[in-house]
Amino acid sequence: MQGRGLTLTAVVLAILAGLLWWSNREKAKEAAKPPADVNPKILALTGSDIQKLELKKRGFDATVIQKNGSGKWQMTAPETYGVDQETANTLSSAATTVNSDRLVDEKPTDLKQFGLDHPFIEVDITQKNGKTNKLLIGDDAPGGS
Repeated sequence: MQGRGLTLTAVVLAILAGLLWWSNREKAKEAAKPPADVNPKILALTGSDIQKLELKKRGFDATVIQKNGSGKWQMTAPETYGVDQETANTLSSAATTVNSDRLVDEKPTDLKQFGLDHPFIEVDITQKNGKTNKLLIGDDAPGGS
């Protein structure tokens, strides 16, 4: 009789150990997944790949800075000027990674509802490979002014 009780206890203990192992394994899987609410990336570029930045503010001429043949930043529009390299590098670095608070619509068809049909600021980021990323920044008044 006492042998059966010991066997039963051993079986229950083995079942509990198995459940504990399985529970910890599931928690580890969940921990490995990124949370759904992580701020989605709008842009993820490499700073050394950025060749040109074109800044367009509503109502003003576009300002363009780009790297010349020696890798130095230079303003090419509205006029050609030398620029402070540290400031240009900081601007380029800021453009490499842009995150959002949340994802509203991954592929919007109507930008007007987000105030981006006539953006307040538009930044065109051109990489060495010729690919251009466009970043639109709206204002509080959808549709613009």
